[in-house]
Amino acid sequence: GSIESTKSKTLRLTVKVISNGTVANAVVANSTENVTDVPANSTNVTANPDVRLNITKVVEGNIDSVYVGDSIVYVITVTNNGNSTATGVNVTEKLSDLVVVTKAETDDGEWNNVSKVWEIGSVAAKGGSATLTLTVRVIGDGNITNAVVVKAKENDTDVEKNATNVTANPDVKLNITKKANVTEAVVGDLIEYTITVDNNGLSDASDV
Repeated sequence: GSIESTKSKTLRLTVKVISNGTVANAVVANSTENVTDVPANSTNVTANPDVRLNITKVVEGNIDSVYVGDSIVYVITVTNNGNSTATGVNVTEKLSDLVVVTKAETDDGEWNNVSKVWEIGSVAAKGGSATLTLTVRVIGDGNITNAVVVKAKENDTDVEKNATNVTANPDVKLNITKKANVTEAVVGDLIEYTITVDNNGLSDASDV
């Protein structure tokens, strides 16, 4: 329309940021009386990525007690609830010394059994997820604690989650045999008994 001399008109424009990066914004004013356009740039705005990672770790079957030699299956899931894709995503496994990894299965990234790090790569925005199924064998008795930490290039802080603790019971299987050195005896003879206790379990037996 028209603007009277020494007067002004204002437009307030609200925009939604849909991607991270530098938000540049230029406007150009012109009129019938102007031969050339009059440009003006606003101050650039930096749009930071919106990455909100969440990690869950559950014990398959919801077991809370096992024996030495048994297996435990952990299912670890990373979800990105933010509006931006998460990049450089990795999960560090803080495994108990009472277990060893026997199998790792995932369609998302790779598991490094030496460093105990799951390198995922990218997790899509708005509910994108990645899953790792980790099978471990129990090699010692005690309280098995297990924590996971997820981080991404866009996150300044790590997100840590602990799985339900599992109690590993000792695997002790005692067997006892008793043999005599003779099958017949008379009054006054001596009989020698040999008693043997075997432990066929995977754990040491104490206070036997």
